[in-house]
Amino acid sequence: MKNRAAKGQRSWVGLITFCMTTAVLAALALAVLFAGATLTFAVARTLSPDEEGGTATQSGEPALRNFTGLVSDDRCGAKHVDTSKSAAECVRACTRNGGKYSLLNGDTTYALKGMEDQISVVAGERATISGTLQGNVINVSSITPLSSTQP
Repeated sequence: MKNRAAKGQRSWVGLITFCMTTAVLAALALAVLFAGATLTFAVARTLSPDEEGGTATQSGEPALRNFTGLVSDDRCGAKHVDTSKSAAECVRACTRNGGKYSLLNGDTTYALKGMEDQISVVAGERATISGTLQGNVINVSSITPLSSTQP
């Protein structure tokens, strides 16, 4: 009788050990799977261009990109406060009074840095700005106004 009780106890211990070993191995396998997927996603995200920084050149500098939108200022945005003036006049007046040029592209607003004299020419109009993006600031390298016939 004593031998049978010891045998029964051993089978329970063996069953519990087997279940715990299986659970630990399954958890380890899932952890490795999720870590690999996370690493793959992170590497793919750093290799693809995004809105924050774009791709970098081999020298480590951000690559030149094109941005199209409405050239405005950081005070008025798309809706100008002074309705007695044209959009261009309002933008120029705001920037003379301390405002900064910006590019509006849908819900995204980029600050424009550099080439203020050329930006002033296309103020209040749609334009394509070439430059490097750092955060939400475009370091302007060229400006091309869009004709009013283009969509």
